[in-house]
This record gives sequence, structure tokens and C-alpha cells, in this order.
Amino acid sequence: MPLTAEHIRENPWWADPSSIETDPHLRRLAAQPLIYEHEFPFELDEDAVFTLRGPRQVGKTTLLKRITRHLIEAGIEPRDILYSDITGVGITS
Repeated sequence: MPLTAEHIRENPWWADPSSIETDPHLRRLAAQPLIYEHEFPFELDEDAVFTLRGPRQVGKTTLLKRITRHLIEAGIEPRDILYSDITGVGITS
């Protein structure tokens, strides 16, 4: 899959790993009066492909951004972390 300008925009930590701290989803989470950050629902120590599904606005993207932050803090190379927003894939007008 060739990288596009959208991939680069969606993954600002490639250029600056500290940019994950200014992510809008994580900033919204930090601004909540009560925060419960549960454990990640899966292990991150093996290569795997996961499907994350659920209704709108339940925290799927925020969870992915939390995982991204965790991986960067754990020393994973930021360019090895790819986030891709696929909202609306397959919808044609």
C-alpha cells in the first residue's frame, strides 16, 4: 500500500513522536472530569491483526490512540505504528 498525504496527516508521530500528546482524542479524554482507563483488551507483545468494532462514539479511536501512545512510550519505532481512519470506506456518492 503506497503511503499518501492522508496517512502522514493521520500519523503525526512519524515526524514527531511527542505529537501523540496533542492528539485531539487523547486531549478530550484528559479533559473529562472522571477518567477510567481500563487495561488494553489484548496483548501487544505478539504480531497480530485485530478487528475493533462497536457503535459510534464509544471510544474505539481513543483506545487506538492510547495504544499508540503506549507503544511509543515503550520504545516502538513511531514509523512502525500505522493508524488509518477507514470511516466511509466503500461509500460512493
